[in-house]
Amino acid sequence: MEERRTTNRFSDIPVTIQQCVLTHLGKETWLTAEAFDLSSRGLSLLLPDSLNSGESVYILAVVQPEGKAPRDLEVNGVTSYCRPQDGELWRVGVRFLDLTEEEQHEWDVFLAL
Repeated sequence: MEERRTTNRFSDIPVTIQQCVLTHLGKETWLTAEAFDLSSRGLSLLLPDSLNSGESVYILAVVQPEGKAPRDLEVNGVTSYCRPQDGELWRVGVRFLDLTEEEQHEWDVFLAL
């Protein structure tokens, strides 16, 4: 399979999810999630339940690369895939929707070690 990503992923940077909210037909569902593989364009979540591609998700998280002050990440996204992970969890890709190119560049600089 051809790699489609154009930005670096950072799997070793701690991301603490404070809020992860699925919005569907005006209804909000709060999800328990862990995050990894962060980039300036998206991240992966581990969830106890599967989601469909194209679902709207709001994420509020704290990102703290080693040796740097923590930074809040508040973003709306859309799910891009959902795959089983370790038999009991689901790995869900989330593509960020509302970060400008300038904000993406700022995140790239912040995440670079």
